[in-house]
Amino acid sequence: MKGSFTGPLEQVDSCCYRIPKSYRKDMLVDGLIFANEKLIEAIRRDQAPDQVANVATLPGIQGASLAMPDIHWGYGFCIGGVCATDPAEGGVISPGGVGYDINCLPGDTLVRFKHGYTKRISEIDTPAADLELDCLDAQTDRLTTTKVEGWFGQKPKSPVLELICESGDRVRATADHPFWTPQGMQTLGSLRIGDRVATSPFDGVPYELPPDRVIVSETDIIGKLSARGIGGNRVEQVLNYLRKRNLSSISYRSVAFPYLCKIVGFVMGDGSLNFAKKSGKGTVSFYGKRDDLEAIQADLASVGVCCSKVYSREREHRIHNGYAEYDFVRVEEHNKVVSTAFAVLLECLGVPVGNKAGQSYPLPEWLHDAPRWQKRLFLSAIFGAELTSPATVPGHGTVFTAPTLTMSKRPDHAASARQFLEGLAGMLESFGVGIQSICEGPIRVAPGKPATTRLKLIVSSKSNSLLNLWGKVGFSYNSERSGLAALAVQYLKLKNQMIAKRESAISFLQYCLIASASVVPNGVVWERIAAIQTTDHVGLVYDFTVQHRDHNFVAGGFIVSNCGVRLVKTNLFLHDVKRHIRELMKGLFHTIPAGVGKSGKYKFDEIDTRRLMGEGPRFVIDRGLGVARDLTNTEADGRIADA
Repeated sequence: MKGSFTGPLEQVDSCCYRIPKSYRKDMLVDGLIFANEKLIEAIRRDQAPDQVANVATLPGIQGASLAMPDIHWGYGFCIGGVCATDPAEGGVISPGGVGYDINCLPGDTLVRFKHGYTKRISEIDTPAADLELDCLDAQTDRLTTTKVEGWFGQKPKSPVLELICESGDRVRATADHPFWTPQGMQTLGSLRIGDRVATSPFDGVPYELPPDRVIVSETDIIGKLSARGIGGNRVEQVLNYLRKRNLSSISYRSVAFPYLCKIVGFVMGDGSLNFAKKSGKGTVSFYGKRDDLEAIQADLASVGVCCSKVYSREREHRIHNGYAEYDFVRVEEHNKVVSTAFAVLLECLGVPVGNKAGQSYPLPEWLHDAPRWQKRLFLSAIFGAELTSPATVPGHGTVFTAPTLTMSKRPDHAASARQFLEGLAGMLESFGVGIQSICEGPIRVAPGKPATTRLKLIVSSKSNSLLNLWGKVGFSYNSERSGLAALAVQYLKLKNQMIAKRESAISFLQYCLIASASVVPNGVVWERIAAIQTTDHVGLVYDFTVQHRDHNFVAGGFIVSNCGVRLVKTNLFLHDVKRHIRELMKGLFHTIPAGVGKSGKYKFDEIDTRRLMGEGPRFVIDRGLGVARDLTNTEADGRIADA
């Protein structure tokens, strides 16, 4: 956070002010700010002069730390900051100390974090280095996450505008804040009605601090091992494995717990937990599509658990739907964790062991006291495994079917399954998701197999219920359903807008063809801009600098740019690059955005541009865009004869 500059500013002349190196003990040279009396008053209200002083501490700095009249807050260097350094004295070689232009969001903007929860951007209460935001990886065309390098707030340097989409979604940002478009990042001030911007419609839920309470202790783990007849040295081996990964004691606030919420949910759907009868060796298996299994693999790696590669095999299946038998062949993909320690940990967290259809089990006890964002992680994973995909009613392309989750049980365990589904229904209602019914089908007996019955949790197909289901809960470990859910959310919003205007809605399929930002739905949806309007925002605006190579994050449901270009220190010395300076500079200027952008305040046609290039400042003075004294302060009157 920044305030006014309180240090000394000594006037050198009518257009120059000095920050003497006596201001700070670590300053090696003075700081010089080139500005007149009027500008210096505005500059003093920003803390950018402190950055001028910071630059004055750089090893090898020569002469002075300089700042031009457009000085304002940057990253390291202020915008408009300049210095020269001597590499012989430990300095750096750079085309300039590059800061970033401020492009920011009002404090009430919701920012989405890695585990699907949101916070107001002004309410960040965690060190920036510990934050991880959702963002778009433009190279893979998929949503991913990024760590944060910096977070800050300041008074806006440009007007705060409000962008409103055809779906009704809206966000406020400064005019210089870039938004992701089909043409790349474009500043809000340059966008027009009808342009498309990238949205990430999953809203998630607000962050809540979890209770400070242990869910699984070492005593619980030892008890499970004892019940399985595992003792002696194997107990210590299990505990050591878990201790090394900070998994021997799990609380609601454990770093690993959000990942475990999802893993438990998925295994209770499309996974299995088993212990070998003779050895007692535990194995946790996951079934799904390769990309989704690799996402599980990555989450397990985040908590230090090694998962196998993804295996593929063809399997013959025979099912009986109560009327007839069907034979088919499908490719089945799976991976697994072979670890008794991890298997016992999941058992302690409530995952049933063995055939799920042939036993009764409740929802995990810890769900009752978990904050909503942790409940959401569990629900999203079990829905990724078991809930039907967003789809429309055959013959009615604008009407969605009711999402359904099915459980198959032996008849003597049907009552337990109903209680399990009732528990899911209760959690869904806390997210504003309505339930149509919980129903049980007839008992089915397939040749050579035990009798089973199917129970269904049917979610309400009302618009608000679906918006909350797909927009607040969503799907984990199922990229296809997650991508369709994002499109369905925006489609429903647009459909509601069109109904309010008494207009006919296009079908969901047509909308997907228009709005999908990828051939395969990836959770990003193109939205058309309906309006951009000025606001009377009072207060600070905020932004992040992130580590991801594509420099963006999700704010207010939109994919926006982070602030900045940083000065990068390399391990190269002058003798390493001296012979390659020309190629190096060309590469740097080609790769690093520099300058004030491709558009300006004044427009010139081709004829005027030629005159401007030839006549220089005299041309703009004659047009009333400058004053005569500009010439006397410009070398060679700003032009070369016969140019």
